[in-house]
Amino acid sequence: MAIAKNPKVIMTESQFISRLQALASRKTYYKNKYPYNLCYIHNDNRTSADCVNLIKALLNGYDVTNTKPGYYQRDLSNTGDCTEAELLCQCTDVSSNFKLLGGQCAILYMKGHVGVYLGRDVVINGNVYNVIECTASWEKGILYSYVDITGARYKCKGMTRRNGTWTQYGRPTKWVDMATTVKKSLQEVAKDVISGKYGNGTDRTKKLKAEGYTDEQIKQIQSLVNELCKQPSQTTEVWHTVKSGEIASVIAKKYGVKLDSIKKLNPSIKNWNLIYPGQKIRIK
Repeated sequence: MAIAKNPKVIMTESQFISRLQALASRKTYYKNKYPYNLCYIHNDNRTSADCVNLIKALLNGYDVTNTKPGYYQRDLSNTGDCTEAELLCQCTDVSSNFKLLGGQCAILYMKGHVGVYLGRDVVINGNVYNVIECTASWEKGILYSYVDITGARYKCKGMTRRNGTWTQYGRPTKWVDMATTVKKSLQEVAKDVISGKYGNGTDRTKKLKAEGYTDEQIKQIQSLVNELCKQPSQTTEVWHTVKSGEIASVIAKKYGVKLDSIKKLNPSIKNWNLIYPGQKIRIK
């Protein structure tokens, strides 16, 4: 096995995720024998891969639009013909603290297996996922799954039986431009849609696309909007305890609200220039 000496960025994060999703939408099956593990296209239109070679194929420029039987990724010079552990070693910000996964994609690792954390939730047929991997564990192919903040691996969110635990993750910054990351989760965007930020119909679609969301993500946002609209509204109060040196305008900015709205919720505070450490202020 070999690691690439001079890996290079060849796509944006959005492109990486959309190409993974394109492969996950195909008819696939798990195969760990060369060349069938490098996204080989069979005569029955099924695509085969194994866990690490699915990711290696994409990071070396695999063309997901090609459906010609026999096509597979021969050139692995951008990653090297590396193992799962060697792929993780080429990542940056390697960590075992899954609470910090956040809103950027990552290569997930456990001994003998890898997958890709998408950086956000994906809703398909009412199920919530945030990982794409190639595995023999469930449907034996390229599929969606779910990782929680402990690294536990599930077929989807809410599933009671887990199948293994991811132990580490790293960012694929040597191959993927992470600077184009969409910072907000799809659920946060869905709430913005409900509030009217993006308008309606084609106007909404144009605005979402202008911010870098793909057609698939826009469908997921609409699905989340539909779910959120069905839920009864809940008002949860948010309070802030003033710390030494804090001023009102900075506190408002921290929570992303206008100072005037905070003032209306706290009529007992007459002079906002005289707030003091330990004082409790209602934010929402």
